[in-house]
Amino acid sequence: MKVILLFLIPLGCFAEVNLEVCKREAEHYGRQNKISKTCEKMVRKSAKLKIKGEQVEILAFKNMILIDYKLDKKLKRYKIAGDRTLLKEITSITLSEDEKHLYIFDHSKLLTFKTMTDGNSAPSQVLELKSQNCHELSVKNSRFMAICEDGISYGMLSGDSRHRLISKKPNMIYHKKFENINLGNHIQGKIYDEKYLILDKEQYQLVLFDTDLKNELWRIDLKEQGFGRQPASLKVDQNEIIVKDIQGKEIRFQ
Repeated sequence: MKVILLFLIPLGCFAEVNLEVCKREAEHYGRQNKISKTCEKMVRKSAKLKIKGEQVEILAFKNMILIDYKLDKKLKRYKIAGDRTLLKEITSITLSEDEKHLYIFDHSKLLTFKTMTDGNSAPSQVLELKSQNCHELSVKNSRFMAICEDGISYGMLSGDSRHRLISKKPNMIYHKKFENINLGNHIQGKIYDEKYLILDKEQYQLVLFDTDLKNELWRIDLKEQGFGRQPASLKVDQNEIIVKDIQGKEIRFQ
């Protein structure tokens, strides 16, 4: 009698190997080098960084960005990858309000691409931040704020990094450190009226700073406003500030 031994190997092992292959394909993407349809399907299934607007859906994995753009009832798909993109390890993606620009954290770099970018294309703006541990980004009217563990980087996203003249390149970037304060995931920030709005979810505090992050313009204690549960999210809708708690209850400020 013949005995047949079956070795069961977890499917995750193959997936991990294949995703590493996809990362290498993205690294060499451009000209004759393509990203296989198999890799694209795997990335669409496994990408954890996703953002969806009214017309645009974006997925990011490692050093690759997939963009689905709905235009005149037609779906157009774009890929951004390759050495010119400077993408290595994407940690965060943010979409502009008009859905025309995509902002990316990659290590200590803040990169800007148009959402209709395709191929191995250089970012229009490259800003080198002083911290590598940034987790929150807000952009409005070219003004940006990045919340990092050791402080807040802020400034203007103006100019074009691809321009030969230094004077035409982005250079408006500042970094403010907060002593003895850990700006972890419990801190959320938004641009509000060209100023900097900070929500501390642990301390139930909502604070508005001036354009230099030096002076508090006002501070609201959310517990005094009836917040019995921990704040969960902060949103700015035109001139209205919306804070939601962990159960979805919201308070609006103007």
